[in-house]
Amino acid sequence: MKEKEEEKEKEKEKEEEKEEDEKEKEEEKEEDEKEKEKEEEKEEDEKEKEKEEEKEEDEKEKEKEEEKEEDEKEKEEEEKEEEERKESTHPSSGHCVLSWEGGEGSDDVFEVRRGGER
Repeated sequence: MKEKEEEKEKEKEKEEEKEEDEKEKEEEKEEDEKEKEKEEEKEEDEKEKEKEEEKEEDEKEKEKEEEKEEDEKEKEEEEKEEEERKESTHPSSGHCVLSWEGGEGSDDVFEVRRGGER
């Protein structure tokens, strides 16, 4: 009878050990899954951060490009205005320029130049 009880006790201990082992394995599995989820979240966050940085960089590049285009436009306008100013004051623009040669007591002589020709 004592042997049967001992055998039952051993059987019971084995069963408890087995359950405990399974429980430990389950806990480890859960921990591994949690760790895996954390890692995936971390990777996702990094990807999102990279995307955001790339977006900001693209916006900065776009702003630079727009500023560059605006500067070029202003420069072209200034050059155009300068050219127009030169043309309006330069004899070759088709305007007649009168010059007076003479002095006191001389006959008044006017010379007409067109387009820089005499």
